[in-house]
Amino acid sequence: MNFSPDTKRLALLAFIGFVFFAGLNWFPPFVSDEQPGANAAAAVTKKEAADKAADFLRERFGARLAGGAGTAFVMFDAFADESGYLLKERLYGDYEREWRKFVPIDHFRVEVADPETGAVYAVLIDMADGRVFGFDTLKSGLAFPATGKTDPAQAAEAGSESAPRTAAEEAAVASVFAGLGYDAERFEADENSAKERRFVHAVRIGEASLAVRVKLNGDRVTGFMPEIRLPEAYAAWKEDQDERGAVYGIYGLLTWLALALAAAAVMVVRRREMEFGRGLLPALVFLIPYAIHNVNLYPGIRLSYADVPEAAGFGILFSQFITMLMAVSVYLCLVAGEGLWRGMGHRLWPRFGGPEYGGEMMKGMARGYLLAFIVLGAQSLLFFAGGKLFGVWSTSDPLESPYNLLEPGLYPLLSWSAAISEEAVFRMFAFALFSVLLRPLARLAYRWSGRAILNNPLCYLVPAALLSGALWALGHAGYAVYPVATRLVEVTVLGLIFAWAFLRYGFFAALFAHASVDIIIMALQIMAMDGKYAAFGIAYMAMPLAAASLFSFAARLKRRPLPDPR
Repeated sequence: MNFSPDTKRLALLAFIGFVFFAGLNWFPPFVSDEQPGANAAAAVTKKEAADKAADFLRERFGARLAGGAGTAFVMFDAFADESGYLLKERLYGDYEREWRKFVPIDHFRVEVADPETGAVYAVLIDMADGRVFGFDTLKSGLAFPATGKTDPAQAAEAGSESAPRTAAEEAAVASVFAGLGYDAERFEADENSAKERRFVHAVRIGEASLAVRVKLNGDRVTGFMPEIRLPEAYAAWKEDQDERGAVYGIYGLLTWLALALAAAAVMVVRRREMEFGRGLLPALVFLIPYAIHNVNLYPGIRLSYADVPEAAGFGILFSQFITMLMAVSVYLCLVAGEGLWRGMGHRLWPRFGGPEYGGEMMKGMARGYLLAFIVLGAQSLLFFAGGKLFGVWSTSDPLESPYNLLEPGLYPLLSWSAAISEEAVFRMFAFALFSVLLRPLARLAYRWSGRAILNNPLCYLVPAALLSGALWALGHAGYAVYPVATRLVEVTVLGLIFAWAFLRYGFFAALFAHASVDIIIMALQIMAMDGKYAAFGIAYMAMPLAAASLFSFAARLKRRPLPDPR
């Protein structure tokens, strides 16, 4: 088979990208010891975590959990801020040596309701060995008495900060320390009240300290929650970074809305040039996986509504409403953007059933795979360089973890929704809109200066690609990558690569490249968390090939003439 020089160059760049992607993510000396594996395989399953939590609650509280774990719900959780401090200050190795056995950064949070008493508990389970390392009583049940009795005078005395503790209470606290594997001798009393005591570990890491909060009901321990106390300076910096990320995210949503409204306006003004039926199928393909993911994300949504878990259902309904609005925006941007590009003489999206559709679809898929490794390599190189030069780091984000999905095997389907929506809004439309707006300015500058370079289309295409890429980056600033501004730079650079692919190879190549990038990342995540998803992951990686083949076949059927009925 003969390949064109362009294809050979693309394949060479893809190979280089693969080398960077694999080398910088999996092979020493590039992989940092300071970076934890947020999505590494857990040694215990969610069901095993629920059973261990139930066994613990039966032993400690006498909880009557008929039929196993009662009404247990397991979520992945993480001490994300604490992990960030350890990574930022390069103290993760010290944490592993001194504190890891007490407070695992990544863990399961099991919420269990006792159906007989109405009590609700939270139990923290180490994902590595299934060990219980913390618990709390979220809601006391009807049959949850304190075992120790004190007279009113003793109760009043216990309410003061310097109140002496009863022997029974001291014994109860010591029993919990020992039962959970904590060395009580390495913890010193720090704060003291009637219903709560705090203890601090003797070893500090950097300016952080490890504390344990013990909740009491009489002489009965109802909660034992470890926590890492962070220095105020870091806490303030992290809060500022998160606020910036939230602001960038709001700007991203407003930008999306503004682009959708602009697309609607373009469709009205240039309605005679628009082909209104073209964006319906891609919008539907966007909508279905995203709607499935919104439901699949229930554990993560419930975790975010930890104080009011009943509100998780409302959160899903609201997400579905926003998703439907996004589907409308995808349709508007596809129709308007295609019309704008066609008006500038660029036919970047072949019509379904047209003579060139099937061939362009298959070539776009093949180029998409190659482009995906170019993007993955560039992203890995940017993150590696950012970490070395600017101290860039990322931490666990429970809301982005496949552990917080009802069915992790469905996770990579979301890649199609992300690829279709973002390529439609930012490459098909925003890139076209800025090109249309900047082209007259470039021509005016050429007429005024007479410099031939200003007559080159790149004079308006490159700024248009940069602007659309920067707007695309705003919507990605909320990820757990710090400092937040570096994420804007990274995604803008990747946006330039996608814009180049879109303009050079067409919409199909950019779409398949984007989908392939996300599929590879998501498939590797679910494969890493559980070996049973290995077949799923491989099948997902082949999905672009299957999708391109299916649409190409359907296009050929549409072109085939109907048989003569005579």
